[in-house]
Amino acid sequence: MQAFPVTIATTYLSEEEKTRAYGLSADRVPLELKRGIAEFVRWSTADVQLDRSERYAASVQLTTTDNQQTTILGYMGYLANIRTDVSADQLSLKAYERPNLFAGFISFLQAREVGRGYILKHLSVARKVNNYLLSGGCGGMIDKIS
Repeated sequence: MQAFPVTIATTYLSEEEKTRAYGLSADRVPLELKRGIAEFVRWSTADVQLDRSERYAASVQLTTTDNQQTTILGYMGYLANIRTDVSADQLSLKAYERPNLFAGFISFLQAREVGRGYILKHLSVARKVNNYLLSGGCGGMIDKIS
């Protein structure tokens, strides 16, 4: 696993870029990503899931996972719609294991001048997805991207 950067690079956006939609809509989610999200939801909502860490020992309700899915689709949309080196067919939850990709997303959100709470929501979901991935969940093609 790669180390997370100590600092986040500054991203500069035009006014149009600050307001342009970037997330993936539910109808444009590639099949492999859908499968990965569905497995993450199953893992998160299972009453007994022995490979969850203490931090996530309790299951969550489906309403919570709906919000998490929307957050995940925001990050995946950034990768597919804003970055030039990631295509939609390469998307998987394994993108959360790539600190350089996620740090770029956080920089992008800061450039859009979103609220602190919105960034913290993304950080929280990223932490939970990484816990899921460490438990052995999810495969994907994102490993091919440097």
